Amino acid sequence: MNSPTSPTPLAAASRIWAAHSLLQLYVQQFLFPDSWRPPLCLLSCALMLTPSRPLLAAALIARNAARYTQMPFVWDSEFWWCRAQLALCYAASGFFKLNEAFLDSRVSCAPIFGLSLLERIPPLATALKAAPGAVGVLAALMPPAVIAVELWIAALLARDRWSSRGVLLALIFHAAIALTPPPNGARAPPPPALGAATGEERLLLWMGVGE
Repeated sequence: MNSPTSPTPLAAASRIWAAHSLLQLYVQQFLFPDSWRPPLCLLSCALMLTPSRPLLAAALIARNAARYTQMPFVWDSEFWWCRAQLALCYAASGFFKLNEAFLDSRVSCAPIFGLSLLERIPPLATALKAAPGAVGVLAALMPPAVIAVELWIAALLARDRWSSRGVLLALIFHAAIALTPPPNGARAPPPPALGAATGEERLLLWMGVGE
């Protein structure tokens, strides 16, 4: 147990973090915009003197805000983390869909999006109208296909040498979702394929393609 006079683990960690931030603000000034250095310095000093949860939260928010003002600039050393985060998100998305509702083609959203895309190809749409049995088979295959694609994207992003292919596959996947006609399109007006595809913003934060 901590004695009344000994610092708590949070206080000790806060002071170490604040000391590191002050050193970085002095030695690596290029990491932060000029206008952000004084408030970051004040917050770090206050955190060292009187460590607390609110002060630590304020310092962390200010530090991240200072970094975000320089986006889309990202250090090469951060590419691996963005890639790992995307891989984790896609893996989680795939495993999250392993439930009775999504796998049931009668209530799943996957067949709605998939069949809506097929309707955009007139010859194929005409052929499917004449073969309702084929429509049922396609509808049943679409939920596991979506899961397989998301897990495939995660696997590609997890490997450095295949990561660019993971980015490409993910962009194609989200473009297909965005191309579905309204009201099912991710964002219907105006042409959603030109950048409104869900997920593109995250993918474009990590463009270490060709390393």
